[in-house]
Parts: sequence; structure tokens; C-alpha cells
Amino acid sequence: MIISPHATLAELLETWHRWSYRDTLTRLIAQADAEGNTERAKLFCDRLAREPHVEPLQALAANHELTSLLRGWQWHAVRAAREAGASWIEVAKALGGTVEQARADYLGHIERAERHNLGLTDTTLYRAVLDDPARSKWERVPSFSLAAPR
Repeated sequence: MIISPHATLAELLETWHRWSYRDTLTRLIAQADAEGNTERAKLFCDRLAREPHVEPLQALAANHELTSLLRGWQWHAVRAAREAGASWIEVAKALGGTVEQARADYLGHIERAERHNLGLTDTTLYRAVLDDPARSKWERVPSFSLAAPR
């Protein structure tokens, strides 16, 4: 199975899921074998035999395409969250980073759209949610991260 450049989101996710499931079964077989549990290992081997084969490189390509697409669309959700009243602190927390990172990434998407979209995306609404003068400067741009330590 080769990842088509025209694969749908569902197809990409299915490719990733099939490989991930096979990978999980393979690990469970190895674990059962290491524990001497041949019955459990056989059960997982039978399940693995029924699953379609997906090459790890195919899964990697699907994963890359999925994350690229989702990351590329993220700015639309940020705008919607801000329009719905979310603060930059809340947006940053949802994204697992700092307010500065979230706002800079969002602004970067706006600027790329303005440079490369040839007017296909009106960025006025996107720029409108960059700042909220009704909120304090502290809330808009704190210098600390709300992300959990990794």
C-alpha cells in the first residue's frame, strides 16, 4: 500500500491505525512468548494473521501527512476558540505550550496566508482575535508556560 498524495484524512488515519494495531499485536506476541504464555501468544498471532499488512514506512508517511494536515488547519480552530471567548492562556493550555508560542504560531499562519494565498483567505477575521484590549496585558501575554512538564 502506497500513500497517495490524494489520500483522504480517513484513509491516512486507517493506514496509521492498521500499522499501529499490527505493531501492538507484535509486541504482545513477544511479551507472551517471553513469559512462556504460548496460548496467549497464539491468540495474538491468529489476530495478527487476519490483519492487512502495512509497511512501517507507509505508516510513517501517513503519520507525517496527518500531523501536517492537522497542524496546518489548527489556526482555524484557534480563531474559532478565540471568537468563542477563549483567552490566549486557555488556547496555550489546549496546545500544550506558552501564550507566546500559541500566539506566534497563529500569527505565522496568518502571515503565510497573506503571502501565499493570493487573496483566497480573508485574514481580517483571523487578525481580529489576535488581541483583546478588554483583557489585561498579563492575561494576553504572560511569560510563563502553562504546559505540563514532559
